[in-house]
Amino acid sequence: MAFRYRQRTVEDGDIVVPDDFNVNQREFVGEFNGYLDRDNLPQGVIGTSLIAAQTFTEVKQSTKEAVVTLSGNSIQFHELMSYSFNAEVDGLLTVDWSSNWEFSPSFSEQTTQTNSTVTTATTVTMDINGVQVGMIYRSSDARKQDAKVMYGALPVSAGNVTVTIRGRYFALNHADPKVMNVGDTYSMGFFRQILVMVLRKR
Repeated sequence: MAFRYRQRTVEDGDIVVPDDFNVNQREFVGEFNGYLDRDNLPQGVIGTSLIAAQTFTEVKQSTKEAVVTLSGNSIQFHELMSYSFNAEVDGLLTVDWSSNWEFSPSFSEQTTQTNSTVTTATTVTMDINGVQVGMIYRSSDARKQDAKVMYGALPVSAGNVTVTIRGRYFALNHADPKVMNVGDTYSMGFFRQILVMVLRKR
C-alpha cells in the first residue's frame, strides 16, 4: 500500500467541519478499492454483461393463494405466512407484504342499529429473524373488505433468514379500549398474500 497523506489537518480553535474528516478517510477508502474511480476507468467500460446476476441484490418472492382464516374465539397472534432462505453474505433485507381480507360477517354492520361502541379489527405484524420490523395497527371492519401493504427492513448476517407474517382478530370497545374475543360467530380471512424480499448485499 502506497503512502497516503492527510488532506485536512485539524488544529485547536478550528471550526469542526465533518467533511474534513471524510476527506481524510476517503484517502484510505480509495486505496482499499484499488484506487479505481472515474479518472482511470472510462465511462461504460464495465457493462451489465461483465456483472453476474444477483451480484449486488437478490430478489425472492412467495405467494400464498390459500385462504387463512382467523376465528373470533382467540385474540392470539397466528402465523399467516413465512419464508426462509440462506443469505450467502451480509446485507440489508427489505420486505414488502400485501394482502386483502374480508370480515365475515362484519360485526360493525350488524351492530350499527344498536349504537354499539364495539367493533372488530385485525393487527398484522412482520418479523425478520424474530425482530419486529413492521405493523398494521388495528385495521377495523368499518370496511368489510380491505387490502393493505406493509414494509420493513433490517440488516441481516450471512446464514439462515426467516420472514414471518402474523395476524390476530379481536373485538375492541371504544369506550374502554381493551382487546376482547369476538366469539365463534365471527371470523376473517386473508386472501392472496404476496411477500417480496430484496437483499442488498454488502
